[in-house]
Amino acid sequence: MKFFILLILIILIIKYIIKNDEAPKYCTKGDIGEIDVRVELELLDQEKYYSFHDIMIEIDNRTTQIDHIVVSIYGIFVIETKNYNGFIRGNQYNSTWTQYLSKNNKFQFNNPLRQNYGHIKALSQKLNIQEDKFISIIAFGNDAKLDIEAKEKVVNIRELYDTIMDFTTIKFNDISSIESVKNKILSENITSEEKRHDHIVNIQTELQEKEDKINNMICPSCGWKLLERKGKCR
Repeated sequence: MKFFILLILIILIIKYIIKNDEAPKYCTKGDIGEIDVRVELELLDQEKYYSFHDIMIEIDNRTTQIDHIVVSIYGIFVIETKNYNGFIRGNQYNSTWTQYLSKNNKFQFNNPLRQNYGHIKALSQKLNIQEDKFISIIAFGNDAKLDIEAKEKVVNIRELYDTIMDFTTIKFNDISSIESVKNKILSENITSEEKRHDHIVNIQTELQEKEDKINNMICPSCGWKLLERKGKCR
């Protein structure tokens, strides 16, 4: 079994290099994480589960990029990959989660469940499919230790296969519906390098605007002035 997984990993790395004419001479940590995900998804029965990677769609004049989608009769799995290590803590209601790398070294990042729900809403609208047909999964790097309170699935990448296999309730009874979903995803996927570049630029701009507002004591969500809290002196 280990040999089989290693063989798939080697094949995927070769495919990745061939696909990218300007591929770097080394793989980044993010690249390794994405390859790990693909290895897990390759273990699925390819005649029952159909995987799509790095999908970008446009909805309401905005683009959204989705790491991985798996279509099956058991639902449409929408997978957001976070190749973070360290100790990860959060819950479904927090706007941000925290990554602890050491006692005095921690970072906050946006709640990926909220991010993935945005992906599901966009796909639901684009594919004209009810949201209850979708299943959200957040996949962290295998070195991450997770302390997450959430109804949705938040797992390490190595648990992806087993997590997907846990879903056995049929949500699509008609095979033609599956074919329709597959074709729609492929037809709506944006492959233009220019549009994909614009998507990255827009995200960077939004992040910078949010940071500028916070630095100027303005709430990035509501636009109201932030109040500085002062502790009581004792």
